[in-house]
Amino acid sequence: MLKKLFVVAALVGTLAVAGCKTTEDSGNAVPGNTVAEKTAAIIAEVQEKTRLGCKFVPTANTILSLLRVFGVGDYSSLTAVAAEVCRVVGSPTTASARRSGKPKTLHGVVIRGKFVR
Repeated sequence: MLKKLFVVAALVGTLAVAGCKTTEDSGNAVPGNTVAEKTAAIIAEVQEKTRLGCKFVPTANTILSLLRVFGVGDYSSLTAVAAEVCRVVGSPTTASARRSGKPKTLHGVVIRGKFVR
């Protein structure tokens, strides 16, 4: 009985690990072997998408908070996070007019970062 329990536990553990999926871009797995490296790559990807989309670079903490809210199942959700950030912060030309108001938020997360050229 105990032996069967260990076998089942080992199979469940193997299936759980085998079911893990990395975030992918056209079939290319996110680089890095550690969780920290993969997290850094995901943060950099969202920052690059927002930089290109609206010339805004959110902080790493902002991105991590948003990813907790959005969840990250695949590459398209990173694009969705970046698009939502750009929708909230606007463009550099509209940002100066908005600075006088309260901080911009997205799903309860304060969007921190800076506009770039």
